[in-house]
Amino acid sequence: MLMLSENSKTLTSFIKAPVPIYMQIYLFNVTNPDAIRFHGAKPILKEVGPYTYREVREKFDLVWGHDDGSVSYQQNFTFFFDEEMSNGLKETDYITTINAVMVVASQVFGNETNPILRTVWSQLEKEMDLFESHVVRELLFEGYPLPEFDFDFSEVLPQLNFTEGWSGTIYEILEAMGVPDIPEFLQDNKMCLMYGVSYWLKCVRVP
Repeated sequence: MLMLSENSKTLTSFIKAPVPIYMQIYLFNVTNPDAIRFHGAKPILKEVGPYTYREVREKFDLVWGHDDGSVSYQQNFTFFFDEEMSNGLKETDYITTINAVMVVASQVFGNETNPILRTVWSQLEKEMDLFESHVVRELLFEGYPLPEFDFDFSEVLPQLNFTEGWSGTIYEILEAMGVPDIPEFLQDNKMCLMYGVSYWLKCVRVP
C-alpha cells in the first residue's frame, strides 16, 4: 500500500496524473425537427461521436489532516479537444438536440388553465423552441445564450400592476420571486451540457 504524505515520492503524480486521460462524448443529432414540429413525426436520431478531449486534472490548495491521516484539496479540470482521436469530427459541427428547458416548462405550464401561467407559457413559446442547434463546443462547454423575458399580465389582471420582477433573465426573474438556491451558472444566462456537473472545481476528501 502506497502512503501519501507531503514528502512522499508519489505526491507529484497525485497532484497531476503522469498518464494521459481522455474523455469521449457521443451526441444524438435530431435529423427531422421540422417533421416533428409540423407533422408529429417520431424523432429520428443519429449518434455522432466520439468527440474526444484530453483531460488534465491538477489538484491544488492541499490541506493535510495530520490527526486523521486525510488530505483535502480542490481540483481543476482542463479539456483539450483532440480532432485526430475524434475521427475527423470538429467542435464546430452543428448538432440539433432537444431543448430540455422547454420540455420541462411544457410539463409545468403547457396544460395550465390559470391565466397567469398560460401567459408564462405563451411567452416561453415565443422566445424558445423545442429544439436547439449549436456547435459542439457551445453545447458542451461554452454555453449558448438563453433568452430574456418580459412577461405582461395586464390583459389577464388589468386591475393589478403585476409585471414588476417578471422581466429580465431567468436568474433575475427567479431572484425577484425569492426562489432559493438558484443554480449559479444561470447568472451567465447560458446553458450547456457541462453546467451543473461538479467537474470544474471540486473539493475532495481522501481518507
